[in-house]
Amino acid sequence: MFHCTSLRLPPEAAIKRESTRPVEFRQPGFDEAFDASTLFYDLILSRNEHGNNLIFIGPPFLNLFPSFYGGRIGGQPLASTISNYYLREASSDVWIPNWDGDAVDLELDFGSYRLTPQSTATHLYQGRRVLYTLSRDNEVRWIVDWVQFHARNHGANAVLIYDNASTKYAGEDLERSLKKALPGFEINVVHWPYKYGPTGFKGGWWDSLFCQAGAFQDARFRFLDSASSVLNCDIDELVVSEKGESIFDITEKSRNGCTMFNGRWISNATVGTQRDLNSMSDFRHGCFRYLARTEPACPKKWCVLPRRCKLEEYWGAHTVSGRDLVSSYSDSFSYRHFQSISTNWKYQRVRPVVVDPKLHQFDETLAEALVRAEIARPEARPPRSLLEIVRERYDRIKSLGTRWKRHLRNVAHHLRWLVSQLNP
Repeated sequence: MFHCTSLRLPPEAAIKRESTRPVEFRQPGFDEAFDASTLFYDLILSRNEHGNNLIFIGPPFLNLFPSFYGGRIGGQPLASTISNYYLREASSDVWIPNWDGDAVDLELDFGSYRLTPQSTATHLYQGRRVLYTLSRDNEVRWIVDWVQFHARNHGANAVLIYDNASTKYAGEDLERSLKKALPGFEINVVHWPYKYGPTGFKGGWWDSLFCQAGAFQDARFRFLDSASSVLNCDIDELVVSEKGESIFDITEKSRNGCTMFNGRWISNATVGTQRDLNSMSDFRHGCFRYLARTEPACPKKWCVLPRRCKLEEYWGAHTVSGRDLVSSYSDSFSYRHFQSISTNWKYQRVRPVVVDPKLHQFDETLAEALVRAEIARPEARPPRSLLEIVRERYDRIKSLGTRWKRHLRNVAHHLRWLVSQLNP
């Protein structure tokens, strides 16, 4: 298991990180959830063909930047040593080149610190097809099924999990359990015990989720820079392909090294032989195979080739910056978002539901992939009425119409690009 070299403001410090969100848009509990005291999450020493770089990865500094920038490192003004400072989606990283030494002496206006940076471990994932996620308190059996599904259906052969201070198990125990259940995989867990941050407010203001954003950058630069490809999806999400293709394979062959795709909700309605589920620990992905017909599409997820990402680009929960959405988007892939694979940490998602043809549609693509992964038994498709068949055909036609609109926008996009090249 891996740990981080972080730095928090001492309780007696006269300054704290201040939120930029207006007070009237802060929900109850905002101040408790907001990370006002973590200066940086991790301090990485990267030694490779590009030289020795010291990398600070943390939340946006906001009002703390003068305190950091005005400090000293190794006896030198910190400002004079910085080569790059990136303020990303909801995180920041500071790069100091040509670092020589295994210890870092940092002098700031609220204290002096001697720190040992964490060495990169990119060799562990070199050439691997990696599943990446941030997780907290997910059942171990869910995680095993999640890995096995993507291994059997897509060829994943490595896993990197940032454990956000789980209370059900220690990170070491989680890593040990996964390695025992999944021999032959490269599996590592990173201890990431920081505040997740307050969520959005009334559909907006997604400005304070520093923890997840910082984990993406830490994973990229500390572990995944040499990976063949990286798939970003949560434990309650399984990626499916209507054509039986591998998301890693298609992404590795793609023109811009990235594939983005939408998701659909899988309802709480269980399949015929799974009516005796009584508690959360009984639930498995394979118990649920009904699409929630009336739920909106889930936001995009992605698979990317790290070597094709420029330093200034960032990875986010639903995007990879610098990638053209039109040419990166794929209709061939989608992910299934399981309502019942949840600890209900955000809201009460898990509840008993009876199959209703008006609301639920049996997902044949998912059912076949679950069986192929050997995490579910084959289930005969339930008999359908004429009305159900009509509803499914309507959904299919509607989906095809959406795809054609997207394809036409794609063609228009490339035509505009061609015209711009012919008429500079």
